[in-house]
Amino acid sequence: MVVTGLVVKTAPEKLQDVLVEIEKMSKVSITRIMDENKILTIIDNQKKGEESVASKEIEQINGVISISLAYHHFEN
Repeated sequence: MVVTGLVVKTAPEKLQDVLVEIEKMSKVSITRIMDENKILTIIDNQKKGEESVASKEIEQINGVISISLAYHHFEN
């Protein structure tokens, strides 16, 4: 199991649009909205490497400025 926490920084006027797109993603949950333009997400996958695919998908959402790794846990 791999659990990854990301801070997703958005353009403030695009926050709601980004939230909608992230909510459509499987295995990605929104845990908190910080400030006016930061979203804390958790990616929960079974296989190592799947978190990279999800983070790249998030990075490509219109309105996302950057993503930062906040937490990463891997166990067999």
